[in-house]
Amino acid sequence: MKYYDNSIYPIALVLSNDAESVNKYYRNADPNDNEEINADRKVLARTMFLSRRTEDDCYPMAVGIIFSKKPTFKVVVHEAFHAVLMMLDVGLNIPLADLTEEVYAYLIGWVGECIDNYLNETNNE
Repeated sequence: MKYYDNSIYPIALVLSNDAESVNKYYRNADPNDNEEINADRKVLARTMFLSRRTEDDCYPMAVGIIFSKKPTFKVVVHEAFHAVLMMLDVGLNIPLADLTEEVYAYLIGWVGECIDNYLNETNNE
């Protein structure tokens, strides 16, 4: 599991290929879903809101992407969009619109870069 703080928005990014490691620190923040984070092997990745299990983090909310296997570029871009939509539209109430598209574009680039770094790190382990 890898935690990324972007230093601009108050929602962090968590990336992992192991749901159990994420469950140690986070729970699914969606009240309509199971609190435990499960890896669904039928999908390549799952993006969700996470909340810390303890209150010792200055960023109690995060968006997590759990990969079930090494993602293709197409899956990376797809999940980056979901993550950014959760961070900005749902988390911070900044809807996608003409005036906010640059904010979305910047954050999609950052999320994509985080995923690329994460995949490179996990390939070298």
